[in-house]
Amino acid sequence: MSIQTRKELLFHILKRYKRANWINKSQILDELVATTGYRRKYAIHLLNLKDKQVPTNKSKRKPNTKKYNEDAKQALITIWCAANCICSKRLVPFIPELLAALERFGHISLPLDVRNLLLKISPATVDRLLETTRKESRKGLSTTCSGSLLKKLRILVNLTSDSYLLDRLNSSHNSIKSLYHSCSILVKACFFFLSDSPFKLS
Repeated sequence: MSIQTRKELLFHILKRYKRANWINKSQILDELVATTGYRRKYAIHLLNLKDKQVPTNKSKRKPNTKKYNEDAKQALITIWCAANCICSKRLVPFIPELLAALERFGHISLPLDVRNLLLKISPATVDRLLETTRKESRKGLSTTCSGSLLKKLRILVNLTSDSYLLDRLNSSHNSIKSLYHSCSILVKACFFFLSDSPFKLS
């Protein structure tokens, strides 16, 4: 038995239960428990409800009224684009400043009620209102530039081997030896010139 059928059965039994004496009430209670499968205590609780508390098939649904209309959504999109499409948690604290700047330069003009809604908006509501706009964009916007320059730039690395280093050391050693040999010849020549010179220092 469905829940809706149980509610309808309870609604019809309840009128008979209210008018019956305590013997008939016990019989009605047994019928309700056997038919619906309710526990006895729960069935007694339902039968003792007042008329206004009895569940009926006419359920009143609350009308679905949108708090943020299309004007608030379009204004939020404008503020979001002006903030370089940052995330909602970073956007919400700066909405008062961004909204004042956009109104000051004539980029946006909002009624007072829509303006107050945007000043009280939460990050979760921002994400919900911007969901379709974010999906329409192919990829997210980033504040960092791509690294295409590094892909084009080639860095040359000079890999030296052990033999190359040894050759460089040997050539440096030979240069030092030749320089030492030249200096020693020059010192000997100067000594010989000073020893044979007639102009000797006293």
